[in-house]
Amino acid sequence: MTKVVLAKIEHNAPDAAKAQTVRDSRGKAHRVRVVDVNSDRFGDDLLSVFRANVSRARKQNRQLPVAAE
Repeated sequence: MTKVVLAKIEHNAPDAAKAQTVRDSRGKAHRVRVVDVNSDRFGDDLLSVFRANVSRARKQNRQLPVAAE
């Protein structure tokens, strides 16, 4: 039988995905995280961007009004 081990994965790499500010066609500023595909740290950078996106989406979902049942 296989033993299941739950553990937190430690990533020693700092959040290295660069953030740039860009403007859309209406002139509104947006922050965009940039990941270098040819980087040795591509996996860590992509993971940090994914986590930031999930965090932002969860924060926006918490701010939505709750429908009365």
